[in-house]
Amino acid sequence: MKLRALENNHTWTVVSLPPGKKSIDCKWVYKIKYKADGSIERHMACPVAKDVNQSLVQFFEKLSAGNVQDGWGWNMNSDPCADKWIGIKCDSKSRFVRKIVLEEMNLSGILDADSLCRTTSLVHLSLKGNNITSSVPKELGNCKGLTHLYLNRNHFSGSLPDSLSLLSNLKRLEIADNKFSGELPADLLRISGLITLFAENNELSGRIPNFDFSDLVQFNVSNNNLSGPIPDVKGRLTADSFAGNPGLCGPPLPIECPPSASTPKDKPKSSSLDRFLIYIGYIILVAIVVVFLVFKLVGKKKSKYAGEFAYGISLLASNGYEKALFADS
Repeated sequence: MKLRALENNHTWTVVSLPPGKKSIDCKWVYKIKYKADGSIERHMACPVAKDVNQSLVQFFEKLSAGNVQDGWGWNMNSDPCADKWIGIKCDSKSRFVRKIVLEEMNLSGILDADSLCRTTSLVHLSLKGNNITSSVPKELGNCKGLTHLYLNRNHFSGSLPDSLSLLSNLKRLEIADNKFSGELPADLLRISGLITLFAENNELSGRIPNFDFSDLVQFNVSNNNLSGPIPDVKGRLTADSFAGNPGLCGPPLPIECPPSASTPKDKPKSSSLDRFLIYIGYIILVAIVVVFLVFKLVGKKKSKYAGEFAYGISLLASNGYEKALFADS
């Protein structure tokens, strides 16, 4: 009846697929809505894209290393919302997957972000307390709607991908208690709404990016291999947030930075050096102009003396000619 009504009202127009695009298969999901007394209020039906289901199943199979137990759902013969897959939370109308919370489930596979991020409605992902051993793939940056990402207490390793900066809606990022190495991506500064970053108990190295600590409510990078001066935390954080990094210095730690460290106090030295180089340039320019003028003046004097010499020679020559004529006469 619904389809016939939509066709009669000319709700859509049937067109050919654009080149390079493919259609998305759908299936109908049927639900029964009950009244408060347990009686049936109405029967409901809505279309669900099969592509999303397939992507979620692939994601979970790789994450669980094939260890899917009965009653968990996560198969192509059911719907994640209508059949209430374990760890899945949907919107109020049970049409779109909003949260995936798979915590303390002994999952030991890998994070397949390519499949996961095809669920464009996803805003919350939590994999806390598992045994996931992979690195964080760059494709995770395609989960553009994520606001909460919890990967702590696993065995993730490798460097954090720069693509994390593409998660512009991210508010909370927790990657603590893993084996992450390399530097904290400086591009994380682009996430203006980030209020929580927990990265303690890893193997991170390098310097701490100059985060805007006036926005960060919670921040912890303790027990890593970070080094260099701590950015200005605006008095919002304590030493506990940075402890266990032997190479870090400056407030709020009680360790002073050496004079060679690059701190904001070094900026005047840089500007004074610039002024010194400018002055040297002016002096060289003035010296060039003075040398040029000297050569011009010397050239003029030489030409003046040469003219006077030629005039004297001509006078001597004329006097000698006149004497010769007088003697002949």
